[in-house]
Amino acid sequence: MSERTTNRDLLLPYVLPYALYVLVASVPADVLSREGNYAVRILLAGGALAWGWRHYARLRGPGRVVPSIVTGVVAGLVGTALWIALVLPFDPPAG
Repeated sequence: MSERTTNRDLLLPYVLPYALYVLVASVPADVLSREGNYAVRILLAGGALAWGWRHYARLRGPGRVVPSIVTGVVAGLVGTALWIALVLPFDPPAG
């Protein structure tokens, strides 16, 4: 990214993958099968991500690999536990 890049320049690379994914996901099942819909979403959104890759901001971690991995694993476990805890009250009990 050059220093003269504006937010307007970044709008399309950041929004296009999501917009394509949502657009294809909204196609009715009688027009495109569920499996076909999923495949088209992956191809279009993946292609848009590949196209916009040079515009995306680089992620910079703490500098050391092990603390970064540990932080990611812990955050993933906490997020999964929260997800289950929040869904559990709405899940019907098994018969």
